[in-house]
Amino acid sequence: MEKKILAVGIAIILLIVVFSGCFDNNQQLENTFELNEESSKFIGTWNNMSYTWNDTFIFYSDGKCMRILHTMELNDTSYYNYTFRVEDDGNLYLTKKYDTLSLTDLYWYHFKNNNTELWLWNTEIGPRYAYEHIYTKQ
Repeated sequence: MEKKILAVGIAIILLIVVFSGCFDNNQQLENTFELNEESSKFIGTWNNMSYTWNDTFIFYSDGKCMRILHTMELNDTSYYNYTFRVEDDGNLYLTKKYDTLSLTDLYWYHFKNNNTELWLWNTEIGPRYAYEHIYTKQ
């Protein structure tokens, strides 16, 4: 009986060691970003102003993104750091990283006016109720 318990314990330790190596590799793959023709359209500063808020996205060529959201009524500015990924099917993925958690927002996107306007639809609220946010390249 003791030999079985010892064998099971050793097997569990070996599995933990093997899978911990896999997590390190996934972390390295997650940090890679490939700038292609479609994702290069995003690079730069995009601004959307309204009478109640000013929303700015800054996309960098290393796959990082910063969002600066200023609410006029509250005179409050919030900063959000993301990584971004663009898919050829018109999907933009913005991922926020926390200590032990990553949250990804999905947007549909479309460029207009010779790639100087970026139209975004946040899919969080569903396609039936989604409305566009129009950003102008600065």
